[in-house]
Amino acid sequence: MSERLNIKDRITKIILKNNFEYYFLLAVGLLLAIWTISETIALRNILMTILSIASLLMFISKKNINIYVKQISTYDVLIYMMILVAVYFIGYHAFSYNSFDLSEMNELVSVFIRSTASLIIGFGAGYFLLLKPRLTAYLGFGIFILFIYELTIDIKVLNEASLAVSALDYSKSIYLGKINAVFSGGILIALIISRVFDCYKKQQQVYLKELVYWLGVPVLLFYIYYYHLRSNTGVLTLFLLAIILLSSIIYISIYRSIKFSINFNKWNFIVVFFYFLLFTAMFWIILNSAFWKNIIENASVGFDTKTYKNWINTSKFGPPDAPSGRPIPMNAYERAAYASIGIDMIIQNPIGHGRSSEPLKRALLLNYNDTEIASSNAISTHSAFLDIALTYGVITSASIFIIFFAVLIKSVANIDQLKTSAPIWIAIIMLIMLSIGEASRKHFLEIIFFCLSFIFVLSKPSNK
Repeated sequence: MSERLNIKDRITKIILKNNFEYYFLLAVGLLLAIWTISETIALRNILMTILSIASLLMFISKKNINIYVKQISTYDVLIYMMILVAVYFIGYHAFSYNSFDLSEMNELVSVFIRSTASLIIGFGAGYFLLLKPRLTAYLGFGIFILFIYELTIDIKVLNEASLAVSALDYSKSIYLGKINAVFSGGILIALIISRVFDCYKKQQQVYLKELVYWLGVPVLLFYIYYYHLRSNTGVLTLFLLAIILLSSIIYISIYRSIKFSINFNKWNFIVVFFYFLLFTAMFWIILNSAFWKNIIENASVGFDTKTYKNWINTSKFGPPDAPSGRPIPMNAYERAAYASIGIDMIIQNPIGHGRSSEPLKRALLLNYNDTEIASSNAISTHSAFLDIALTYGVITSASIFIIFFAVLIKSVANIDQLKTSAPIWIAIIMLIMLSIGEASRKHFLEIIFFCLSFIFVLSKPSNK
């Protein structure tokens, strides 16, 4: 018995001393950086194994267990239950008869195991970040470095081919698919904004090295999203975040009488003004984008899937014309039509079909005996919430949405007691991206569950 106590004491000593939290958060930052990079599965698995074990070691120490048990509330119990329900239904599909074949089942089992590991890592990362909240923004530094590498690829292409920026081919990206880069960038900007907001709200001194990082990130993301990836999802995300950040700062300035002091807040002022310029640029892009012009009419045509059946195979039939005779942009039509069809498929099978890839197309193949569907490019609804509902069921998708929304509301209500506003901004970014991005497959689920537990821990009020 004494030997077991000594082991626990040693674990506690390792965790609470020797800057263990720095090394842990450094490893988490590395994992966040490579999570959406192709051909990194081996390194991801190694990091996830090490971080999961480290998190479990932290929680088995008697001190930490007692702290969490004493602070648990009815709200916490409900969140834990919803997390378990979401994971359960992934496991249900992984181990049930719904899988097509052995390889499909192995894929789902792998997703289930890694999602569970991500939950554990998120709890550990949240706990350690509470000890060092100033490190919040630097969790995304690895993503920042990789985006700089993306920039160097473009510069090399420009020098070699003398191309205009608009002629660049994003297929050369280290990210496999636009949504991977957009998703990583979303997490990065959420971490940066949380630090910017905290420094302003708490009137903390800003270091010049932080300022360079804060200003560099939005510039880089603007370039990556708008020029390199041509991502409407990315542009809209930056636009909404800029609005929310500026609105929040205006609110606390007016209603909490927090004013700028040139000697103390000049760097904060520069950052806020810079984000205002970012907001203006995003607003101009949206006003002049073919995707956003006439968006209501485009959406109404897309949602009317009975009248306009081009969605069956848009690569063959193309998008329909609007009632006014105006051609509708392909991506605008597909987003609305696929979302509408996806909702119909969910109503027909609310428990999900359990196929992890091509969620919409799998649902259509199960419900329609149409030869056009087999060659259709209706693969995803372009909404992770809908895709997750198609694959793992409405309960899983609804649980994820409710958790993010509940953490957001609770964090806003207790903002003065939070050590970092990261749970607010990460919840916002996840709600936006999971609503308008097809981020529901494989590693995306791992990141989603990591963020769920991560922000849940950070949202616990502290009176210190």
